[in-house]
Amino acid sequence: MRYYFHLQSEDKIVPDEEGVNLEGEKNLPGAVYKALSELHDEQPELFERVSEWQLIVCNILDEVMFSMNLRDRRAADLLRLEAAA
Repeated sequence: MRYYFHLQSEDKIVPDEEGVNLEGEKNLPGAVYKALSELHDEQPELFERVSEWQLIVCNILDEVMFSMNLRDRRAADLLRLEAAA
């Protein structure tokens, strides 16, 4: 199934036009980690204003499968794990 990783703030949305193919929801946590890592590498300035942004993962039917505010402790923990690797 194809999943899309959109970024959303109160007044903006940055849609994921490409998405990624995953073999099921069990692979979603790893894909979220990868998306956060790539986002941090490509646009670190977003993480200076993390309280404004939310990561929203949708399937091809545009159903929300997962969402996370970037200020969420889980996002910080994922990035901390990446830095330690």
